[in-house]
Amino acid sequence: MAALVCAFAALHYVALFVGALAIVWGVSAMRAPRPSATDGGTPAPTGTGVGTQNPLTPAALAGILTGAMTVVFVSSVLGLALYYNDYVTCVQDSLTSSGADGCDRLAPQWYVDITKKSD
Repeated sequence: MAALVCAFAALHYVALFVGALAIVWGVSAMRAPRPSATDGGTPAPTGTGVGTQNPLTPAALAGILTGAMTVVFVSSVLGLALYYNDYVTCVQDSLTSSGADGCDRLAPQWYVDITKKSD
């Protein structure tokens, strides 16, 4: 969840790192050995595999899915910023608002609409 918060707070590189870390931690938690009945506590029920699930599995799956969603989101945001870098540079370097409006030819209209600052 911290990765998503960082992604929406425009800390993209931090979000990418934390999202990748969540995936690694989730996979390592899924690979952790299952607790056995001799570890203490209540014995696991015998039968057709009931009670043999690792107790970390739900949290690990949530971490993997959240981390993967963050990595995909941040990668797409950074990829769009890199692809339309000419438009962003043109808008930042323009001295007047009419000069910034002339940069609209460098990007599609949907990208211009989401990156324009409202008055």
